Amino acid sequence: MGNRHYDELESRLTQLIAHLLKWQVQHWKRTNRWRATIRGQRTSIAKLLRRNPGLTSCLDEAMQES
Repeated sequence: MGNRHYDELESRLTQLIAHLLKWQVQHWKRTNRWRATIRGQRTSIAKLLRRNPGLTSCLDEAMQES
């Protein structure tokens, strides 16, 4: 597994977590764009993990870093 894939996972998790927090805290600002970003990041993370199964063992670490 290359660092590039781990970095991509960490980046996508960071963006997903940020948007989920905004979604929860700033409920009056919820937009379809945030909803689409959340859905897109979840889909991209799942695809990344399917294509790089070795990343699954690093998922907890990447979540903590994010």
